[in-house]
Amino acid sequence: MKIAFDDFGTGYASLSYLTRFPLSRIKIDRSFVRKIPDDADAAAIVRSLIVMGHNLGLEVIAEGVETEAQAAFLLAEGCEEAQGFLYCEPVSAVDFEKHLRAKQLANKAAHRLARGLKGGRGNGNGNAPRRTWRSSGRRRTD
Repeated sequence: MKIAFDDFGTGYASLSYLTRFPLSRIKIDRSFVRKIPDDADAAAIVRSLIVMGHNLGLEVIAEGVETEAQAAFLLAEGCEEAQGFLYCEPVSAVDFEKHLRAKQLANKAAHRLARGLKGGRGNGNGNAPRRTWRSSGRRRTD
């Protein structure tokens, strides 16, 4: 189980909590993310939070990513994950369950295909690319 510090950088987010609780990640509040990369102060704060999180051995998630420019900034600064309307709008619990089931079936089909169970042999050398799904909803090929 992992614990995330939500809305980091605002309100009740005391820096002392970073050492008081067994955290695994911090989530940068959308109020900062919304202003990057156009606002130099917000960009400096986000950059600092990412570095601080990494120096403490924590993963960093950015909330409220809505533009490609924001995503590019966060990626360049080393932010591991992002969430926001750029990736997916909020969905109901029923629709989310359907999405998960569809992804599960798609992953099973891709796995079978990669193993050659449906006549395919991957990329020709027996080593099919592995596909993984990140929480951001973007597909990465390793």
